[in-house]
Amino acid sequence: MGENEVKVCIHNVEGVEPVKGWYECKECGKKLRGAEVKAIKGDYSDLATGIHNVNGKVINKKEDGSVTVVSDQNVLEETKVIADGETPDPAEKEKKKPKKEKVEYEPVQLSSGATVVGPTVVIQCVDCGKDRTIKIQDKFQVTRCMDCQKKHRNKARYEKRKAKMKEKKLENAVQAAEQE
Repeated sequence: MGENEVKVCIHNVEGVEPVKGWYECKECGKKLRGAEVKAIKGDYSDLATGIHNVNGKVINKKEDGSVTVVSDQNVLEETKVIADGETPDPAEKEKKKPKKEKVEYEPVQLSSGATVVGPTVVIQCVDCGKDRTIKIQDKFQVTRCMDCQKKHRNKARYEKRKAKMKEKKLENAVQAAEQE
């Protein structure tokens, strides 16, 4: 046998006892199971509809249950059989997704002062209405301009400190009442 030649095994599972549902080919040792073993033995009832390659035979099972078996190697080479038993549709092969054009972005100055290259968007501040340029990926979370956001954070911190001090005063009053 030449260097580039590959030996194709015609699987022989006659007289082989299954081990946990698996049959082992006597010649190559490949493990086979289920519908493939039945098809090798000549029972095509469990095969799915479509074209299958079983032991060098092309088996075409139709929707109505009829089975056509062809053992000619030329037909086998002409028939393109893929792993799940379906033949690829030539019209489907020609339908390729159109490639998206790559957009070249210019460097843009964000409102924060950073320079970025990529998609950007301009939003309006919910408090003052001022425009702010941000990266498109931040659009779902940014709602304010830089100045209003700073004021918002400071106000939130102030409210948090105020609530904490009020709670602390209440605790001190409760402790003082308990001591009396």
